[in-house]
Amino acid sequence: MDLRPHDPLALNNRAGAFLALNRNEEALNDLTKALLATPNAPALLMGHAHVLSKLGRHVEALQDYDHLIRLGYRRPDLFLNRGVDLLLLKRHEEALNSFGLALQLRPMDLKILTGMGMALGELGRNEEALDALDRAARLNRSDPQVMLQRAVVLGRLGRLDESLAVFSRVLEADRYLPSALVHYGVALAKSGRFQDALTVYNESLSNHPSDAQALMNRGVALRNLGRYEAALAD
Repeated sequence: MDLRPHDPLALNNRAGAFLALNRNEEALNDLTKALLATPNAPALLMGHAHVLSKLGRHVEALQDYDHLIRLGYRRPDLFLNRGVDLLLLKRHEEALNSFGLALQLRPMDLKILTGMGMALGELGRNEEALDALDRAARLNRSDPQVMLQRAVVLGRLGRLDESLAVFSRVLEADRYLPSALVHYGVALAKSGRFQDALTVYNESLSNHPSDAQALMNRGVALRNLGRYEAALAD
């Protein structure tokens, strides 16, 4: 595509094409160039932040979102995406506040309610987390991420039979959902089913051999089974 050097619209359009091809670095490069010409354009800043987040550069993405807020930009997607980045950075209280602002602007939103549930759960506010996730489930009971987070919180609340039942539905819907197998193994171990937990951790590690959480939890299961030499290897 022949682009004028500083044509923000053309650069933004090409960035969209790069994103569709998962060529995220090239998309970021075009959006960065476009922002040099129009540094306060909301669509460009939102796109730039989105790509930074896809690349795992969450602190830089937050800088774009905070710049938009200083400009007076108020949209639910801004606060939702900002909350997700904060959650990934383990800044759970700030994430909860951002999801709260998003929810004020869009009260019946599955992704926002799920994010709130996750943040509340990480803060140990599990009853409130379950309430937010139940509200999300009423919008879509078959959403795998909502089911996964509900299963995790139910386990934290000690409602293990319910947790395991929800995990079964999650894994029927999407056995490769990130972290689902590890969380399922944790719930099995809490129920005293260490051999079943070990089987699940091994399955997870067959997909993601370097998953630190799965390796650590497998070691715990092996110790509980009396297999100390194998546990030391993890």
